[in-house]
Amino acid sequence: MQKLKYDIIKKMMENAVTSTEINLLLHMSHYQSDRGSVTGVYYKSVSDELNISYQAFYDALYGLGKKGFILIRKGSYYDWDVLILNNDFSNYEFNPKNPDKISYLNTGYDIFYSQQFYQLKAKEKLLAMYIVVLSDAGKGYYHIGTKEFYNKFKTLFQVTKRALQNYLSRLKGFFSIGIKDKKYWIRPKKSVKEKNKTPRDKKIFAEGITAAVVRRTKAVFTDKEYSDTENLVSQYFNEFRYAVQKGFMSAVERSIELRNQDIADKNKWSRELHPAFIHKLLLEELYNKKVMEE
Repeated sequence: MQKLKYDIIKKMMENAVTSTEINLLLHMSHYQSDRGSVTGVYYKSVSDELNISYQAFYDALYGLGKKGFILIRKGSYYDWDVLILNNDFSNYEFNPKNPDKISYLNTGYDIFYSQQFYQLKAKEKLLAMYIVVLSDAGKGYYHIGTKEFYNKFKTLFQVTKRALQNYLSRLKGFFSIGIKDKKYWIRPKKSVKEKNKTPRDKKIFAEGITAAVVRRTKAVFTDKEYSDTENLVSQYFNEFRYAVQKGFMSAVERSIELRNQDIADKNKWSRELHPAFIHKLLLEELYNKKVMEE
């Protein structure tokens, strides 16, 4: 569920968020459930993906928490569980007949996976995110009087007209920007969402949950065993959506416990992944226990 509510974008524009905090929030939004929960935020993998130091990761994580964007708690010795506040889409219904009611940013667009975007300054990113939301809510473009644009964003960002002109110049890699009848006409280029033909939600969610449970159970595996285990999440995602997470994590944990039930010392447990056995346990979890996501 790769979305951030428009109110979160506005709150970021009104607060002194850093460039790395924006990158981290976008990254976590790729892996969240429809209630805004993110399981297994791991400092090493996030730092590698965002090309930041471990300290920068922790500064951004705690910064987002202090500024009221997320709640964080230790999920395990290795990682964190995060709730993106006020980003619950579990009861959200999009009405395609009334696109002006769009009130969220689609973070699954290609722009939000782009290193070129991640390297922008904080206010440049926020302006780009704002334009994407408004262009989605309208006719595929954003238009505003030039004078109104400068008055609006000079106040909001506390910057000069020259700074805003520089922001627009930097954003030309993503947007076609022109002036006509004393108005800015800004249209996202194809590269903003060119490859986003099919939803990434299922694939991204399966990757994140599998990595988290394997890390937490200290499982060992071959490439095929890992791939087959990850595919179990994808297989049942359409039917159970994000509720599959709890059942899957329980199934992997139980598969290891049951195969080692006669060994008291957990340090001596065999921790190989057995996809077929995990599948059997997952079916029990999903269909017999009717697992529901908390």
